[in-house]
Amino acid sequence: MFYKKALFIGFVGLSTAALYSCSNRGTYLKTENPLETENPLETENPLETKPPLETENPLETENPLETENPLETKPPLEAKTTAYVTNLQNNTVRFCTLGASGTLTNCREAASGFNRPHDIAFHGNYAYVIQAGIKTVRSCSVEASGTLTNCKDTGSGFGNPQGIAFHGNYAYVTQWGTDTVHSCSVEASGTLTNCRKAASGFSAPQGIVFHGNYAYVIQARINTVRSCSVEASGTLTNCREEASGFSNPQGIAFFERP
Repeated sequence: MFYKKALFIGFVGLSTAALYSCSNRGTYLKTENPLETENPLETENPLETKPPLETENPLETENPLETENPLETKPPLEAKTTAYVTNLQNNTVRFCTLGASGTLTNCREAASGFNRPHDIAFHGNYAYVIQAGIKTVRSCSVEASGTLTNCKDTGSGFGNPQGIAFHGNYAYVTQWGTDTVHSCSVEASGTLTNCRKAASGFSAPQGIVFHGNYAYVIQARINTVRSCSVEASGTLTNCREEASGFSNPQGIAFFERP
C-alpha cells in the first residue's frame, strides 16, 4: 500500500520538463486533443444551417391584420340612415331604410302608443315626438335596430304643441293655442327641463327650423314665415316677417346642395 501511494504522488508531481519530454516522444497531447479534431461549433452549428426566423416566421406568412381587417371590409356606419314618419291616424311612428339612390325601403313600425303624433325631431340618441292629442312631448331612446324604446312624456306647460326643433342644447316647441314658442333645456338623460317662453306674437305657429343663429317659424293663420335671432340664453329676439304668399303653410326645411 505504501509503495502505490508514493508512486501516484510522484506521477502527479512530474515537472514541466518531463511532460514536455514525453510529449516529444509520443506526441499524444497533439494527436488526441478533442478541441482541435472535433469542434462542434465549426461542423454542426445549428444557427447557421437552420435559421428559424427566415423559414418559419408566422408574422410574415400569416398576418391576420393584413388579410382579414374587419374595419376595411365591413364599415359599421354604412347604409344605416333611416327616415322616421309620424302617423296621426293610428298613433304610431314608422321608419324606413334610406338607400344610396335616395329610395325609402323596408318601412316598418318603430313604436306605438302615441296620442296623435304630429312632429318628430332628434337630439343625440333620443327621438322627440309632439303628441297633439294630449299637449305633450314624448321622448324615446333610439336603438341600433332603428326601433324606439323607453318612451315617456317629458317637458311641461305646452299649449297645443305643433312643431319641435333643436338648436344647441335647447328644444324649441311651437304652440298653436298660445301663439308662442317655448324653449326647454335638454338633459343628458334625454329629459326636457326648465321649459319657458322663448318668444310670443306669432299667428298660429306650426313648423320651425334653424339655420345658423336664426329660427324660421311657419305662421299658418296669416300664411307667412317669421324669422328670429337665437340668443345664447335660448330666447328668440328681433322677430320679423320674411316671406308671404303661402297657402296654409305647415312645415319648413332647408336644403344645401353639396
